[in-house]
Amino acid sequence: MKDIRDRLIKPVIALPVIFMDDPVRMIRAVKYAASTGFTLPLALRWKIKRQSFLLAPVSPSRLTEEIMKIIHAAAASEIVEKPEAFRPYA
Repeated sequence: MKDIRDRLIKPVIALPVIFMDDPVRMIRAVKYAASTGFTLPLALRWKIKRQSFLLAPVSPSRLTEEIMKIIHAAAASEIVEKPEAFRPYA
């Protein structure tokens, strides 16, 4: 409840393995932060920035599926247009 009151998205999976397991979680984290107006903790933002290379081998169909979800989301413009939802250096 505290995280909801603080409008903060925190991972439930340990940072050392969260994106190694499933790199698409990076896209989802940024998507949820932008669409809800919540923020991502600095450690999570840094992890996404440093491990973004893990998205390269992800199948095009999985990436397309996430992009389609973003495009069809009610908050599509917020997700795409609001760089402040994901500030790697904030």
